Parts: sequence; structure tokens; C-alpha cells
Amino acid sequence: DNCAKNTPLEISKGVDSQGCPIDTDKDKISDYRDRCPNTRLDVVAGKNGCVIIEVEKHIKHGDESFFYNSAVLTEQAKLELNEIIKTIDNNFLQKIRIIAHTDDIGSASFNYSLSVERANNVAQYLIANKIISKKIHTLGKGKTEPLVPNDTEENRYKNRRFELIISRFKRKIP
Repeated sequence: DNCAKNTPLEISKGVDSQGCPIDTDKDKISDYRDRCPNTRLDVVAGKNGCVIIEVEKHIKHGDESFFYNSAVLTEQAKLELNEIIKTIDNNFLQKIRIIAHTDDIGSASFNYSLSVERANNVAQYLIANKIISKKIHTLGKGKTEPLVPNDTEENRYKNRRFELIISRFKRKIP
């Protein structure tokens, strides 16, 4: 393929002297079509040249997260977080969102503060286990987003939770 069939207009959009499209970042997307011109070589780019992001979500309820009226991570939560941490490679991690919730017992302001403290404690645990802090974003929701009605102890247990939403750059398989 000698590429010479390209027009002068295309040359102004990024082809070399033989008329072949230039791909500076080697992601197989010609520069003139590449919306993300500095894609790393170790990740997978989509049709627009931008890295494909993979998202996974983990939800930990009740004793898998926190005891009633507490922001201290349970041992069960730590064990489960350790399993998740093993799957995280900081080189491919885009971000982790930690969203913490409470049940509806107590005032809105108390529950909001408790949920913020819970999210921050999960973040501190991840940071203590070598996850890069600037990639972690926390949010406390208090009692504003229950999964189920807070009408039984079992349901309050389900609403007392944290969510981890992990976004990763899709890794190129060598």
C-alpha cells in the first residue's frame, strides 16, 4: 500500500510525504481522526483513539462494611477489600469512587457525617494498602439513597453499605 491516493487536503490533516496517515502514538488510529493523541502503548484504544475504560462495582453491606452507628471497618470488610486490592494495578487504575451510606436511624446530619467518615475510612484503608490517593474520590450519601425501605433490621443492614466503583484503563494483552 503506497498511500499516494490521499488528496492534498488529507496531507494537511496528518499524512506523511508518501501520503500515508501519521499515527504518532501507534494506537492504529490516524492522528487526524484521533481524539486522544497521546494514548499509552500498553492500553487498548477504541475507534476514536481514546483508551477504553472498564468499570466494576462492588457493594458491601452491613457487617461486610460497618457495624451499626460506626465508621470503623469490620474485619470482614477488610478481608473483602484485601481481595479487591489484589486485583488493582495502579498503572492501569483511572479512579476509584467510594460512596458510603447509612440506614435511616438518626438525624440526617448525623447520618451524612457518618457516611462521609465511612467513605474516608475505606479510602484510608486503600491508601494504606498502596492504592494511589489522588485516584480515590469519596462521597457520603447519609440516608438519602436507600436500596430498600428501612422497615426491618434486615433492610437497614442492606442500606448500611459502601460502594466501590473502580474504573480501569483496558490493558493491552502482549
